[in-house]
Amino acid sequence: MDLLKRAKAGDADAERRLANCYRCGDGVEQNYRLAAEWLIKAAEHGDELSQYNLATCYRKGDGVAANDLEAMKWWVKSGEQGNAIAQFNIGVFYETGTAVPIDLKKAYYWYEKSAAQDFRPAQDAIQRIYKMRCIGPK
Repeated sequence: MDLLKRAKAGDADAERRLANCYRCGDGVEQNYRLAAEWLIKAAEHGDELSQYNLATCYRKGDGVAANDLEAMKWWVKSGEQGNAIAQFNIGVFYETGTAVPIDLKKAYYWYEKSAAQDFRPAQDAIQRIYKMRCIGPK
């Protein structure tokens, strides 16, 4: 079965792969709006990587209207499934007050999840928060 048929049948992996084809113009004319539409389908089917990529689309306004709240929503879904970069991005939003109120405890929580997967920027963020703001393990 070809990729489009699988995607139309609700196969999240095929939906994500088709989104990437539209995003990059691989075998189809490049179209960020269609890429986002297929990412939405895959993300709604629980595909962690699609959730991360969709959040990034909302953050940048690629194929969808830029919307930091939607970016946060999809990064949380991806982060809850273990995506270290999504977890880091959630921490940044909480640390900087982007789309959510500043909450250093929540920032630390998400950075810690990311750092546990050896994501170096999260490890650096934990160290920064711990040293400068005295938040961390008790």
